Formats: sequence, C-alpha cells, structure tokens
Amino acid sequence: MSTATGASLVNTMIEGVSVGMSMDSSAMPVRDVNTTFQNVTIRYSNKYIPVAASAATLALNGTDDVFIVSGSTTISAISSVADYAGRVVTLQFNEALTVTDGTTGSGLGLAGNFVAAAGSTLQLMSNGGAWFEVSRNSP
Repeated sequence: MSTATGASLVNTMIEGVSVGMSMDSSAMPVRDVNTTFQNVTIRYSNKYIPVAASAATLALNGTDDVFIVSGSTTISAISSVADYAGRVVTLQFNEALTVTDGTTGSGLGLAGNFVAAAGSTLQLMSNGGAWFEVSRNSP
C-alpha cells in the first residue's frame, strides 16, 4: 500500500475488482480522466465529519449529510433546507442543548422539542421547504 498526496487515473480500465478510497481531514485530491469502471464495487470512506456551531439558526454547508453540532445554544431553525431536498441529515450533539419544535416560520417539524445530551443524534429529512424529524436517540 502506498500513500500519496493525490492520485490520477487517466484512460484506465478497471474491471471486476473492489476499489477502496479513504480520506482523512487532510483531504487527498483524486483526479479521474476518461476512466471506465465495469463490475466494480467502490467503497468510499470520508473520516472527516464537519462541525456545525449551535446557533438560533443552525448553519449547514449544503453538501455533507452528517454533522457534529458543537455548543449549547438552543436551535430553532436549520438553514440550507432547499439544498437538502429529498435527503436525510444526521446531527450528533457534543453538548446538551434543545432543538425546538415548529417555531413560527422555522420550517422545523419535530415530534416535540428535542433535548439533546452529549452523544445524542437527531435525523431530519428535507422536502426542500421544511425539515421533518426521522428519528432521535439520546444516550
């Protein structure tokens, strides 16, 4: 196994193999030009999970699906709802805080307020206009 700061595949045929890629927070760039994959299982693991600071309106980046929420500020709305249409987001909390249900104009439909403890998770689905609770877990 070799380690590199980047990898390039140019006009490459990869067939009938399992390919695994793993990235840590240092983000190894991968470049792929005219590569064909047939009967290939690709497993991609990104060990980096972004941190979102708790705020009245929790700001998500619009691309990742799992976030560690830091801080203890009560959350009453979540941004980027249109960017996540049809997707599920998982929030893992590292401190105690409350996520409030359905405050006016928040677009946040929960099964009641969620009182998170360190290690709690909350999964939400976006329909493009509002967030809806999928599941919750408290340790």
